Amino acid sequence: MKFLPALLVLCLPTPALADELTDKVDKLFARWDKPGTPGVSLSIVRDGKLVYEKSYGMADLEQDRRIGPDTLFHIASISKQFTAFAVLLLERDGKLSLDDDVRKHLPELHDFGKVITLRHLLLHTSGLRDQWDLLVLAGWRMSDVITEDDVFRLVRRQRELNFDPGERHLYCNTGYTLAARVVEKVSGQSFREFSRRRIFEPLGMKSTRFPADHEEIIPGRARSYNPSGPGRYRNAILSYGTAGATSLLTTVSDLARWDRNFYEPKVGDEKLITRFQEVGELNDGKKIDYALGVEHGEHRGLKYVDHGGGDAGFRCDLIRFPSERFSVILLANTSDVNVGLLARQVTEIYLGDKLKPEPKKKEAVERKEVEVNPALFDAYVGEYRLGPGASIIVAKEDGKLTAIATSGRKVVLLGSSDREFFVKGEELGITFDKPVDDKCPSITADIFGQRLPGKRVDRPTLTANKAEEYVGDFYSAELGVIYTVFRRDTKLFVRRSRGEGELKPFSVDGFEGPGPAGQFAFTRGPGGEVTGMRLSGGRSQKVRFERVDLKPAK
Repeated sequence: MKFLPALLVLCLPTPALADELTDKVDKLFARWDKPGTPGVSLSIVRDGKLVYEKSYGMADLEQDRRIGPDTLFHIASISKQFTAFAVLLLERDGKLSLDDDVRKHLPELHDFGKVITLRHLLLHTSGLRDQWDLLVLAGWRMSDVITEDDVFRLVRRQRELNFDPGERHLYCNTGYTLAARVVEKVSGQSFREFSRRRIFEPLGMKSTRFPADHEEIIPGRARSYNPSGPGRYRNAILSYGTAGATSLLTTVSDLARWDRNFYEPKVGDEKLITRFQEVGELNDGKKIDYALGVEHGEHRGLKYVDHGGGDAGFRCDLIRFPSERFSVILLANTSDVNVGLLARQVTEIYLGDKLKPEPKKKEAVERKEVEVNPALFDAYVGEYRLGPGASIIVAKEDGKLTAIATSGRKVVLLGSSDREFFVKGEELGITFDKPVDDKCPSITADIFGQRLPGKRVDRPTLTANKAEEYVGDFYSAELGVIYTVFRRDTKLFVRRSRGEGELKPFSVDGFEGPGPAGQFAFTRGPGGEVTGMRLSGGRSQKVRFERVDLKPAK
C-alpha cells in the first residue's frame, strides 16, 4: 500500500462505513443498473483521490454494450469550462486579454456599435442571440448535421442584439462557439489541437477529445437515448460538428483528473484557477453567479462550483465543493436522469455531517372543500398567462370550476374559500385575486409548491377580415428564411420550411406561436398596414422580418 499522509488516513472512511455509503449510492441508481436500459457513469472524488467509481446500465442498447469507467460521453455544456480555460491560457501567454473587443480577433462579425469583449462572451453577458435558438427559428432541426461554419454564417448575419453588452446575464451558446474560434485565430492551431496539447495531454486525460466531425469513428462512445414509454427507449440523434459551447467527449475518469487540477495545478497556476472561478459583474456593478464556464451556488450551507450539460439524450453534471475538496461527476446517456438532483443526493450521503439540516417541510394541511356560491365563478372564468407559452384556462362546468393547463390536462377546482381553490389529492391550487369590474385581474397558481403569478389574458377576437390583415410572406435577412402566414376561417397559422402551427392572439398585433417560435409581434406602417413582424423565442429576441410580395408577376 502506498504511503498516505496521516491526516488523509484519518479522513478515509472505515471499510464498513465505506460499504454503507456505497450501498446508499447504488440504491440511488438502481433503476438504471440493469440490462436493457441506458444509464449513468459516476465518479466521487475527495482530496484528489477517487473515493468511488461505478457505472450503471448500457452504453449501447443495440450492441448490448455496458457502460464502464472508460465509456466516452458527450458532455454538452460542461465543455464550456475547457473553452474558457483555453482562453485564459492564451491570456497568460500574453496573446490576448479578456477585455479585448471580440472583433479584434474576428473582424468579420457585425459591428453592433457596442463593444463585445471576450469576457462578455464567457460570462453570457454579450447580448448576442443564442445559436441554437437561431438555428431552430431558421428552420433547422437539432438532429441535422450542424457545423461550426453553419453557426458562424448565421451569427455573422445578425444585425441586432438582445440587449447592450454587460447589461444582463442571459445564457448564450454563441459566445463559446466564438471564443473557440478566437483560440484558433490567436494560437494558429485548431481548437481541438490546442485543447489536446495544452490541457488534455498534460493532465493525462488520454480519452478526452473534441471530435473532428460527427462522422468520426470513436470506439467506446456511448449512444444517446430518450424514453418512449415504460422500459422503452428510442435513439436521440446527435450530429453536431461544433466545438466550444459543446461536443467534448470524455470519461468520468478523465474528468476526475481535470478536477484534481483545481487543487494541484499542472495546467495553469493558482492565479489562473482563481481568475477562472471569479464571478462576473454587470454594468451596474451587480454580481452574477456565473464565472468562466462554471456557476457558483450553495447547497445546504456548503458553497459549490458547478456546471451541467444536456444535448439530445445526454445529461451530465460536475459539481465541486471546494471547502471539502469533494466532487461528484455524473455522466448519463438518457434524458430521464436528473443528474443535478442525483449529484446533490450523492453529496448528502458523503457530506451529511457537513451540511445544514434540510429546511423542515411544512406539514401538509388537509384542505377541506367548502360551499362556494357559483355566482362568484363568472368573475374567475377566463385565461391567465403564467409566461410565454404557458397559461391556465379557467371555465365553469356543471356548477364547478375547471382548469386546463397548456399541456391540455383538465382538473376540477374545489373551493376552500371564496377565492382559494385546490385539486383533490394533488399539490395544485389557484388563488384568485379580488375581482375588478366583475373580472378577476390575476391569480397565483400553486404548482407542486411553486407559486406562479398569472395575469388575465383577454385575447382579441379575430374576424376573417382582421385575420386577413396579417396574411402574407415575411422574410428575415438575419435568418435567411421566409415565414408564410395564412388563415383558415378566423384562425391564423404560420408555415415554415419544416412544419406549421397556429398563431394565437394575446394582445393587439401580438400572437403566441407554435413550439420554439415563441412570440410574434406584427409591426405596422404609417397607414396602419402590416409591414413586418418581430419574432422572439427563448434566448433570441425580436428577430426582424419584413413583409415581402412573392406573388408571381403576371
